[in-house]
Amino acid sequence: MRYNPFRDYDKHGCLKLPWTLYISLAYLLKGYVIWVVSLSYREDPVALLNIFYPNHDEFYSSLIVGIPAVVCLGIIMFRRVKILNIMSWAWTNIRWLLSASALIQVVNSVWQGNVSWHDVEHASSNYWVLSDFFIIWAIIMYLILNQHVKDVSREYLEIETPEK
Repeated sequence: MRYNPFRDYDKHGCLKLPWTLYISLAYLLKGYVIWVVSLSYREDPVALLNIFYPNHDEFYSSLIVGIPAVVCLGIIMFRRVKILNIMSWAWTNIRWLLSASALIQVVNSVWQGNVSWHDVEHASSNYWVLSDFFIIWAIIMYLILNQHVKDVSREYLEIETPEK
């Protein structure tokens, strides 16, 4: 038995999402998370944004690149019983959508010139940029290879209707 029937299933009999999937999603949404946290900082909201994003163009870019992850968050939030067919299709392909979102973030980082092959070979770039690059690749590998994520994405909520 791979999963614990008392701990790993919800009230509808479907597997619960792994906490590492939530952490991966929060990392992919880091621009939005920092934005919301900075809005809740009453003294000087812009100061917190300037710590993480000194260049405002990078902040706006992270918000735009995070849009596919926001869509995936919406898919996870609206996973309900009797969902539309498009939502059930999106749910069964959620790990590929999240992987595509992470890949878009990697491509954006390379396109902006933050990471190049020379930087990766010689670790001559900023260590935060390189760690971000490798963390996103680890998230992609996690989404593609993890069996729990595969099993969760294979099932979507359906209620059993009693036969008459």
